Amino acid sequence: MFNSSMKNATFIFLLLAMACLFLNGCGQPPDSDVTKNPRYFFSSFADTQWRTRTKTALAEMKLYTGKQVMAFVSPRLFDPKDPEYMAVPNTYLHVVTEFPPGAIIRINQLIQDHGIGSTVWVIVSLENETNYQTTNLYLDTQFLANNSFFRGPVTLHRWGVNSNLLETVTNSP
Repeated sequence: MFNSSMKNATFIFLLLAMACLFLNGCGQPPDSDVTKNPRYFFSSFADTQWRTRTKTALAEMKLYTGKQVMAFVSPRLFDPKDPEYMAVPNTYLHVVTEFPPGAIIRINQLIQDHGIGSTVWVIVSLENETNYQTTNLYLDTQFLANNSFFRGPVTLHRWGVNSNLLETVTNSP
């Protein structure tokens, strides 16, 4: 009897230890830059510039991990007048400043999230603003065209932009 109850206690202890490790993360690897990884077809999209067609905002955003980041967001996340508006609690998104149409962004990197979210993030910089953090901004996926990495089930592997929100930057002579 003692032997059987000891085995049960050991088994329960091991189960609890495994659950604790699982719930607290098992030392997940840090996020990684996959900009040049051929699996993502992203390298030709990196280092491109785009001008906004609508107002936008710089916002403090809380990721699912609790990490605070700065993000460049579309009106759907902050403007109640936008037809696609999604109310986001202030604990997850806080607008720092709004920009009128014409802000210029540069697509910089594609970051692979190795956490439970297992998603990719597009990182941009603001090219024509100097009063705020202008680099390493997480880009709201609304700015991007549908592809297999966002908003499935789409089979396109091409990267592009949502032409309702962004247009190509052209240099004037």
